Amino acid sequence: RQMCIRDRFSTGSTFSTDSTFSTGGLSHLTCSHGVTKGFTVMSNGESPGMFTRVLVKCLPARVKAKRRYFIYDNSCNCHKYSLRRYPWRLRKFTFVIDRHHKKNHTACSSVYDIDKYTDLDKVNSQISEQRNRSLRKFSERLAHMSFDHYLNFLEIWFAYINLKVKGVIKQPF
Repeated sequence: RQMCIRDRFSTGSTFSTDSTFSTGGLSHLTCSHGVTKGFTVMSNGESPGMFTRVLVKCLPARVKAKRRYFIYDNSCNCHKYSLRRYPWRLRKFTFVIDRHHKKNHTACSSVYDIDKYTDLDKVNSQISEQRNRSLRKFSERLAHMSFDHYLNFLEIWFAYINLKVKGVIKQPF
């Protein structure tokens, strides 16, 4: 089974470059076993299309699992967006709303309820939220970095966390 859990980390960063740039936040895709597969810095707010494009371009080619779950706080809209644009490419994905946000989706179909899928019972659907929390301690520093340094920092940070998760690095940061 392969699960992709996505979330957004808002640094509230304004970057000092030739022109002032303010990020809409950071979005990342993290598998259920804790490895971050990729991230995107958003120039504006998030949209279902942004995550669908990542799924279409990156994950289906790499993921070999028969069952694929996409856990996202706005899966209902992301699924609708995906079906309208890429129905064939995302046919193997099951879209579900994470446990924390599902209480806000009272009008959505029960198909998006993560608890309806027994193979997701032990999955931590909040792993992306937890990854965001680990970045909070750097938010003040991130806000004062140039955009290039910000991207470099994030790439190194996610690589470090991935190596820790895989057991390559045992020493605390």
